[in-house]
Amino acid sequence: MKRTIQFKILAFICLLLCAGTWLWLDKKMQKLQEKTATGFVVSESQLPDLKIPALNTESDFALTIDNSSTIVFNFWASWCAPCLEELPALLKAVEQQNQTKGSDRQTRLVLVNVDDDAAMGQRILARFDTEKPWLISGRDREKQLAKIFGTSQLPETYIFKSPDWKLKQKIAGSVAWENEPFYTMLE
Repeated sequence: MKRTIQFKILAFICLLLCAGTWLWLDKKMQKLQEKTATGFVVSESQLPDLKIPALNTESDFALTIDNSSTIVFNFWASWCAPCLEELPALLKAVEQQNQTKGSDRQTRLVLVNVDDDAAMGQRILARFDTEKPWLISGRDREKQLAKIFGTSQLPETYIFKSPDWKLKQKIAGSVAWENEPFYTMLE
């Protein structure tokens, strides 16, 4: 009986030590990842010209910095319920913003699909009118763009504004784009 109690106490102490060590290592790894992130977003340098693989073809889009007032990158996947929940509102918010701006100061939206299978992303976007001059549907199967941006969860949105084209806002998680505080980020 005494040995059973001793064993339970010892097992409990070991469990506490393991949990504490895991939490400590997790915090250390997060700090290390923040310090060693090499994406241009983390270092706050200017948005570079990017080649983005098209979602529905084998070609690439060459995203060059132009006279747009805002460029929004949204990383999403077909299996991500919050991504699918926010997508219609994001498309509508950008379209509404562009209707109020001149044609030379449009907000450009770059939807970056990270699905392994491009057909899944294509099926989702087929539900929407994506033939817009301000919309680019890209694919990041190899997660290279996600690494450059430092994307850690989905959905994740990055907003860059002219004239300096530095990151103005990073949003991790789903957003209600129709609500005023988020809608005005796109201005």
